[in-house]
Amino acid sequence: MCDCSGDQVLIYGAGALLLAATVYLAWLGFSVTSWPQVRGTVTTLTADEIIGEDGFSWTLRKLRYTYQVSHKRYVGRRVRFGLGHWRFSLVYQGHAETLSVGQSVTVWHHPRWPRLCTLQPEGMPGAVVLVRAGVLYILMILVLNG
Repeated sequence: MCDCSGDQVLIYGAGALLLAATVYLAWLGFSVTSWPQVRGTVTTLTADEIIGEDGFSWTLRKLRYTYQVSHKRYVGRRVRFGLGHWRFSLVYQGHAETLSVGQSVTVWHHPRWPRLCTLQPEGMPGAVVLVRAGVLYILMILVLNG
């Protein structure tokens, strides 16, 4: 049994959760290459400049594409699996510049859950590094708290 304080349990739990999430996202990203592919169409592609209270600005890009699986229509927005996939604007700006509304795209979708889809069949950049960092974090905590 661990003789841990509440703060230590919180730190261990946060590290373990981050590691588990990173491993899952890395696995999901790398498994996409075996998923079925269908053709889709880019339906929305916008860019808005956002300026925060601190003066920091970035371009917020919104991407939507439609595709069909077994005669059912789906709407996707993911470019690639990984941290920040919901923030297409911040992580994958370069990809948006190669797309245009009405353009045909290849959509990779999960075989059992077609709503789960992506445009790029590779894992998130740096996934292996994040997994290693998570493992080192857990080991460091265990060694320091022996």
